Amino acid sequence: MKIWVELAAVAEEAAPAADIAQEQQAAVIGLIAQEAVEIFWNNIDKYWYTDLSTDEVFVNTFNDTAKTIMHVSITNKDILK
Repeated sequence: MKIWVELAAVAEEAAPAADIAQEQQAAVIGLIAQEAVEIFWNNIDKYWYTDLSTDEVFVNTFNDTAKTIMHVSITNKDILK
């Protein structure tokens, strides 16, 4: 019985840390999502007033957005872009 009480006490102490970690994770996901939306709208702006069809605008927008979001920086020159 004593071991269960000790385990319960440890779990209670760990719970706030887990809650903080979840809040931090949610904040990071929110920031990433916000940046992705900004990249998307910048790409829409880039293509909207061109001679492209609406379909081409959205295809190019989604392709460019995906490429930008998934780009992996390799050198410090890539990071400074």
